Amino acid sequence: MYARNVSFRLKSNTHSEYTRTFENQVLPLLRKQKGFKDEITLSNPGSQDAVAITLWENKASADDYNTNTYPQVVRTLEPAVASESCLAAARNSFGM
Repeated sequence: MYARNVSFRLKSNTHSEYTRTFENQVLPLLRKQKGFKDEITLSNPGSQDAVAITLWENKASADDYNTNTYPQVVRTLEPAVASESCLAAARNSFGM
């Protein structure tokens, strides 16, 4: 299992727009990606900070998504996202 963790800051008053766009446009796109397993989004309507964690079968699938599809996701979320602050990735060594 491989995880991508992206932290970012939402523009003021765009939490609802971000949530709606993510659920209606980004999540269906993720589900079509080879090796995609699951996604966890952490955000709070009272805060501009958010975290999106995607889980992948392996690093190759995550890298392919990062290269070929993630730029489209960034463009899709651009109206709501002020800045992407951190991208981190890790491989689960517990055999999940």
